[in-house]
Amino acid sequence: MSSTATLVQLAAELTLFVVVVAGAGLSIRDGLLGLDRSARLLLSAGFVILAAVAFAVGSLTIVRTDAPVALAAVRCAGGAIVAMGALRWAGSRVGRPTLLGGLLLLVVAAVVEAGDVDVLSDGVGAEPLVLVAALVIGAALVVAGRHTIPGRIGTSMAGVLLAVVLLVSFSVSAVISRTVEDEAIRRYGDRAGAEATAALAEAELSLQEATLVAAGLTAGLGGDLAVVADPEAAASDRDAARQRVAAGVVELADGLAIEAPIVVVGLEGPIAVHPSGLASATALSLGGDPVVQEALEVEGPRQGVTAVGPDAYALAAVPTRGSRGGSAVATGAVVVARPLDDAYLAGRIASDSEPLNLALVTRDEVAATAGSEAPPAALLVRPGQESIDTGADEGRFDDGRVVVARIVAAADSPPQLALVLSTPSDRVGRTREDLYRSLFLVAMLAGLVGIAFSVLLGERIGGAIRQLTAAAARIREGDLTARAAVDREDELGELSSTFDAMAVSLHHLTGDLREAAAEEGRLRARLESVFAGVTEAVVAADAEQRVTDLNRAAAELLGLTSPDEAVGRPLAEVVPLVGPDGQPLALTPPRDRPRLLAGHLRPPASAEPIPMLGTVASLPGGEGGEDGAGVVVVLRDIRNEQALETAKQDFLATIGHELRTPLTPIKGYAGLLRRRPPTAEQAQSWADGITDGVERLEHMVDRLVTFASVTAGAGAGAGGHDEVDGAALVDEVAADWRTRLGPDRDVVAAVGENGVPSVRGDRAQLRLALGELVDNAARFSTAGTPMVIRARSAEVDGEPAIALTVEDAGGDEAAVFEDLVGAFQQGEAAATRTHDGFGLGLALTDRVARAHGGRLDIATSHTGTIVSILVPVVTAEARDRARPGDAAPSPRDDG
Repeated sequence: MSSTATLVQLAAELTLFVVVVAGAGLSIRDGLLGLDRSARLLLSAGFVILAAVAFAVGSLTIVRTDAPVALAAVRCAGGAIVAMGALRWAGSRVGRPTLLGGLLLLVVAAVVEAGDVDVLSDGVGAEPLVLVAALVIGAALVVAGRHTIPGRIGTSMAGVLLAVVLLVSFSVSAVISRTVEDEAIRRYGDRAGAEATAALAEAELSLQEATLVAAGLTAGLGGDLAVVADPEAAASDRDAARQRVAAGVVELADGLAIEAPIVVVGLEGPIAVHPSGLASATALSLGGDPVVQEALEVEGPRQGVTAVGPDAYALAAVPTRGSRGGSAVATGAVVVARPLDDAYLAGRIASDSEPLNLALVTRDEVAATAGSEAPPAALLVRPGQESIDTGADEGRFDDGRVVVARIVAAADSPPQLALVLSTPSDRVGRTREDLYRSLFLVAMLAGLVGIAFSVLLGERIGGAIRQLTAAAARIREGDLTARAAVDREDELGELSSTFDAMAVSLHHLTGDLREAAAEEGRLRARLESVFAGVTEAVVAADAEQRVTDLNRAAAELLGLTSPDEAVGRPLAEVVPLVGPDGQPLALTPPRDRPRLLAGHLRPPASAEPIPMLGTVASLPGGEGGEDGAGVVVVLRDIRNEQALETAKQDFLATIGHELRTPLTPIKGYAGLLRRRPPTAEQAQSWADGITDGVERLEHMVDRLVTFASVTAGAGAGAGGHDEVDGAALVDEVAADWRTRLGPDRDVVAAVGENGVPSVRGDRAQLRLALGELVDNAARFSTAGTPMVIRARSAEVDGEPAIALTVEDAGGDEAAVFEDLVGAFQQGEAAATRTHDGFGLGLALTDRVARAHGGRLDIATSHTGTIVSILVPVVTAEARDRARPGDAAPSPRDDG
C-alpha cells in the first residue's frame, strides 16, 4: 500500500473510530439517542462493532486486502444494527436521516472495499467513502447531542479533538513517511555508493596486475617491444617480435594467475591479447579507451571503468618501455580489464539477506545485473542515465521498488557507468506501517482520553446545571424552599449562589404577594358580591364598545342564560336600547359626567318593549386615570314602578269613589238637618242613614289600617298572641253575614266531622280576612246561590293546619284571582267597574294568611270557587314555649 493510501486509511479509520465511540457513549445516556432500553442496546452494540472494525483496520492489525469480503460483511452488520436502533431515535428529525445517510455511505464503502476497487489513484480504495461516512455520522451525533449540556460539550470537544488529532496525525504521518523513505533512500544509496566504490576498487586490482605484466615485459621483452614500436623495422622482425611478446604475455598471465583480459597496446594498436578468445572489437575498444590514451600521453599508469558495448570493465593501463640504440623509448602500454559482469555483481550480493538487485548501466542499456526480482531494464536505465548525465546521486520509489543510482568513475574521468541498486519497497512499507500503527494507537488513545475528559467535563458542568434545573422545576411546582446549592468556585457556583438568593427573595416576595392576593381576593369577592347583588342591570364594555362584564341582573333582564354569553360581543348588540322614536340610543358617555338614559329595551319580535331608565358613564383607565378605558351602563326595569303608578292612580280613584259613597248620605242628611227640622220619623231615618255611612267609613278605615299593619309586619306576623277556635270563628262570621245579607242569601257554617284544632294568631285579623272572602263571594257570585263557610283540617308544608274556606258559585278563572291578590285590584277598570270596594279583599286575606305562617289557596271550577285561608295549628310544644306578653295588640274587632 502506498503512503498516500495508508495516510487516507489512517485518517478514515481514526475518524470513524472516534465518531462511533462517541456514539456508543451517547447511546448509553437515557433518552439521548434511543427512546427505550432496546433501542439504546442496539445503538451501543452496532457502534461497538463498527469501532472494533475501525480499530482493526486502522491499526493495521488486519490488512483490508487480505479479507475484504469479511470486513465488508462485519461493517454492514454493524451498520444494520445501528439502523435498527435508530428506528426508535430520540434525537431531532434531522439527526435520524443524517445518521441513516452516513450508515448507507458506510455500506457503500464496504461494498467498494469488498470489490477491491480503487476510488482514487495511487492505490486509494474505499477510504474516502469511509471518511465521508464517518463525518456524516458525526454530524448526526452532534445534532442529537446538542439537547443536553454534557452531550453538546462532549460532541463539540470530540469534534475539535478529532480535527486536532487528524491534523497532527497527517502532519506526523507525512513527516514519518518522508523520513522513512528518505532513510531508505539514504541507506540504500550508501550501499550503492559502496558498490560503486568497490567497482572502482576493481580498477586498482587491474592496475596492480597491469603493473606486474608491464614490468615483466619491459624486463624480458623490452627489445621486442621496441622493435614492434619501431616503424622502420622490417615487417618480419616486427611480426616475430609481436609473437614473442604475445607468448610472453601468456606466460606472465599464467604465472601471475591473471584471469582478466590483458591487451598489450603498441603505438599503432594492440600487439597481444589474452586470452586469445577475446573479441578483436573488444580488444580494440579496450586499447582505444581514453584511460589508455591518457596513460600513453602522460607515460604514466592510469585506471578507471569503461563500457565496451554491452559490457563493463574496470581497467588499468601501465606504459611499457624498450631499448633502441642504447636508449629507452616508449613502446605502448599493458591494459588489464577486469570484467564487471553479472558474476561480479552476484558475488557482491551473495551474502545479503535482503532481496537486493545490483546493476551496472550505461546511458542506454544495462551492462550487468544480478539479484532477485530483477526489475525491468527501463526502471534501471532511467536513474542511471540521470546520474551519468548530471553527475548527481539519484534515489526514488518507483513501481513498488526503492531505486538508487551512483556513478562509477574516477574523479578525473567522465562517467560512463552508474551502479543502480533496487529492492522491493515492502520492507520500507512495513516499517512505515509499523510507525503508522503506533501513531494510530497513540492518536486513538488521545481521542479516547479526550472524549472521556470531555464527557467528565460535560457531566461536571451538566450536573451543576441539572441541580439548577431541578431547583427551578421545584420552584415552578410551588416549592419555594428549593435551593440549587452548587458548591463551586467558578461561574456556575456564582450562578447557583445568585439563583439561591433569588429563590429566597422570591420566597419572601411570594409570601407578600400571596398576602396581597388574599387581601385583593377578599376585596374582589366583596366587590363581586356587591356587583352580583345589585338589582339594577350593570353592563361594562371596553374602549372598543365590546362587553367585558355584566351582573346576573343584567343577564336576566337581557334574556341571557349566563353572563359569559355576552362577553366579547358589541355593546349595542347586547343592550338594544331604543328611544321613543324607535331609533337606537347611543351608548357613548360624555367625558365629564354620566348621562341619563330613558327608553325601551328592544325585545324579540314576540315580546313587548321593556321600559328602562339608566345611566351611561365612562370607566377611568390608563395613567393618571384619564377617561377612555371603557364604558359602564346601569339600567333599571321600571315596569313595576309604572304598574304601581297605575295602581296608585286606580287606588286614588277607587278610594275617592268609595269614600264619596258613604259620605254622600251623611252629607245629604246633615244638609237636610241644617235646612229644616225633621219629623221624628225622618230624624230616625236620617240618623240611620248617617249611622250606616259612618259604619261603612269606619269599616273602610279598619280594613286600610289592618292591611297597612299586616303589610308592615305588625300583628300576628310578628308573633300572634291568641288561640283561635276555628269552628267558633266560622260560626261568628256566618252569623254576621246572614244578618248583613238578609234572607235573600243563604250563608252556611260547616265544620269537619272530627272538629278542628285551635290556631295561634290574631283573632280579629283572621275574622276580618274570612269576612273579606265572604264579601267577595257575595259580590261576585250568582245572586241567590248559597255560600258555605267551612273549617277543616289541612296541611301546610307537611305540618298540620286548618283551612278556613269560603265556597260560592262564582265562575272567575284562577288566573284572574291570582291577579286580584295584588293590592287594589278588582279585575275591572276604576272608571267602569260595576262593584264598589277598594280592591283590597284578596290582598288583605293573602297578607293575613302569610302573617300567620300560612297561605291563601284558590281553586275554581265550572261549579264555583273555593278560597281557603291555610293557617298552621298550635301544637302543645309551641303552647308550652309561648311566653306571656309576646303578642302584639290587634286592631279593633268590629264584628
